[in-house]
This record gives sequence, structure tokens and C-alpha cells, in this order.
Amino acid sequence: MTAIINSLPYAIADGQVIDAVPVMANFNAIVANVNNNSIGASGPGYITPSRSAGVVYTNTSSGARIVSIIISCGTSSLGEAQLIVGGVSLQYFHAPNGSTYGSIFGIIPPGVSYEVTLYGTAAINTWAEW
Repeated sequence: MTAIINSLPYAIADGQVIDAVPVMANFNAIVANVNNNSIGASGPGYITPSRSAGVVYTNTSSGARIVSIIISCGTSSLGEAQLIVGGVSLQYFHAPNGSTYGSIFGIIPPGVSYEVTLYGTAAINTWAEW
């Protein structure tokens, strides 16, 4: 983890503000979870075919959970996907002309709900969690 921290831009590493948004508090929480080995499930991660868009899930583990979803879109029209964590839109993917793959990713704190919403031709290709 030290190598990652030492390679970050000075503006983030010393707690300054970027675009009027304090980033250090979020960064410190992520580093604390990594350093405490408190990321949710053990092992290299797992694919969850039982997950679906439009369903609210809650991280019931004692540590943060990493969620990564690969999205595919149709060949001729708009496709969009959004990851909502704790009621806040965390990630958004937009494919204006279709025929595209993309991903949305987030870290879900313990006890926090999360969901994926899809629009247009977007569909979940793979949903993985750690």
C-alpha cells in the first residue's frame, strides 16, 4: 500500500482540496480498510450470477465490499448504467451509439445499500464482488 500512497499526486496525498471537494477523508477510509484487511469476502473475488439490476442489496459483511460490474449495450441505440451507493450515484456509464462494453465500480462500506440501474439497451454482462 505504501507504494500506492507514495505514487499519488502531492495535492491528494497531503489532504488538499481538488475541485472544491475534500478527497483526503475518503482516501483515508479506503486506506484504513485495505490496511486492516477488512475488505468484505475472502479470496480473489467471486462472480454473482444471482445479482440483478433494479434490486437494492446491502453489504452485511463486517468490512467494505468491492463491486465491479461489466455492462454491455445493444448495437444501435443508447445504453446507460449507474451504480448507486447509499442513495448517491457513485458511477455512471454512458454508451450513446451502442455496441459498447464498459464497467462501473465501487467500494461499499459495511451496512450500506447499493444497486445498479440500467437504461436503454444496457445489460449486465458480469457482476463481481470481493
